[in-house]
Amino acid sequence: MNFTICTIVAKNYLPAARVLGSSIKAHQPGARFVTLVVDHTGPSDEDFEVLGLSDIGIDPDEALRMAALYDVMEFCTAVKPWLLRALLQTSDVVAYLDPDIKVYAPLDDIADLAHEHGIVLTPHVTRPMPRDGLSKSETEVLLAGIYNLGFIAVSNEARDFLSFWMERLKRECISDPANMRFVDQRWVDFVPGIWDAFILRDTTYNVAYWNLDHRVVTRKNDCYLVDGEPL
Repeated sequence: MNFTICTIVAKNYLPAARVLGSSIKAHQPGARFVTLVVDHTGPSDEDFEVLGLSDIGIDPDEALRMAALYDVMEFCTAVKPWLLRALLQTSDVVAYLDPDIKVYAPLDDIADLAHEHGIVLTPHVTRPMPRDGLSKSETEVLLAGIYNLGFIAVSNEARDFLSFWMERLKRECISDPANMRFVDQRWVDFVPGIWDAFILRDTTYNVAYWNLDHRVVTRKNDCYLVDGEPL
């Protein structure tokens, strides 16, 4: 199975992509790692594959309009489905990871699940959140969206979903929590009701500050454990 892992940055975030890429090389050496740099021009001297907007099949005029409409975070998230669709032309499965993620173990399970189900998502929380008045709160999760789009994995079965996502992200990939919008995430709340998505509830995946209230993270020798299992 051809497995590609990708991320999206502007040039100022390339150091984060280097950390992500190094961790993928260490734990998933057979995977292709691709970074879309939205302000990329000319050759790259990175030790991973770098693409520009002209490489992902987005209409150049449309890309310019989106770049003018959005701030850098909105724009980097808005072009995500175009990158996934382009990479699926040569890969069986493509996983997107935000550039501020680090990989600590192989991701073969993700590739297998995406190949079987078409779409793999991780929810922000996998257990009820404590109502202790602290952040993150249930309200903040509801405003941001149920699923964390710092991660998604897709196969070619997801092409209808990617078309749906593209159409909405052209103009409505905005950060406006007061109106229940948070870039690309809120649109994915529709996905499990429409497509056969797999919801990955394994607590060793996508560990972050918003779910540490119900994950026990420990360290044993040089290995991090989550609820007793390797991160």
